[in-house]
Amino acid sequence: MRNRKKLTVKMNGETIDKQEKLNQKQAHFNQKIYNEQAATNEITNKNVNPFARDKGNKKKGVKISNMRRIGYVKELKPIIIAVITAIFIGSVLGFILLKMFVNIDNGLANTSNSNPVVHLDANTKDTPKENTSKVTLPSIQAFVLQGGVFSAEENAKEFASKYNKKNINTVIWERDNQYYLITGLANSKESANDLADQQEGHGLEVFVKEWESPAIEVQLANNEFEWFQSLHNLLVKSIDGINGKDSLPVDGWSALFDENKTESEKIISFKEKIEPYTKNIKEGGKSDIQYELLEIWYELEAFLSKL
Repeated sequence: MRNRKKLTVKMNGETIDKQEKLNQKQAHFNQKIYNEQAATNEITNKNVNPFARDKGNKKKGVKISNMRRIGYVKELKPIIIAVITAIFIGSVLGFILLKMFVNIDNGLANTSNSNPVVHLDANTKDTPKENTSKVTLPSIQAFVLQGGVFSAEENAKEFASKYNKKNINTVIWERDNQYYLITGLANSKESANDLADQQEGHGLEVFVKEWESPAIEVQLANNEFEWFQSLHNLLVKSIDGINGKDSLPVDGWSALFDENKTESEKIISFKEKIEPYTKNIKEGGKSDIQYELLEIWYELEAFLSKL
């Protein structure tokens, strides 16, 4: 056989086979690049929406929104606390003021200058036989002649002897740890001045002074209230009549002490204290009754202040 020689053709310094392989690789590479670019463009065109919100941004937006809400709550917290506090304080003050006005109204409604006022006390424990009440006896006012004021009763008694020697009866009135020497009683300042001139004519020094026992509230049974109310009215009327303004209520004093009704220990005890001074009154006031009325007035104030 004849040996054949292989013919080799070169192009650009490379054999044709090798050059073809290079060309194929280059073409394959270009095609791959093209496919990848096309795929990228296709994916981009499908998924990209200019109006769509990125999921990551969406989550981030939610977090930011929540943070803003928390911030708003923190800013409003002091205001909310202040509003609640103001409502609470306003409610408490309103309740206190309401109670104050109610008490003031009750006090005004219960005030009286002439007649005793009865206040029923729901918390009072009634005695087995009697119902008790709070009664307010009004004040008693008049003009007195004052011989002096002393810190010790012994000194007042010693000074009173000067008046007694001149046949002027006196009453030593204890009040606020002091002892007042009272030498006369009148229903007006004019009458008191006339009486003072008479005593000064005996060489005695006296001062005209307006005298008052304040209104007092005490706890009394119903029958006790009625009795002390009658006594209060008789005393006031008798003081008005000592200088000829009104007639002396003799019948009233007699009826008040001659009653045979069942009486409490308080009434019996007080009757015993003032009975020595009522004899002259029940007899029609044959002698000067200033002394007796002063003693009854003093004993009434002292007795009621201890109840």
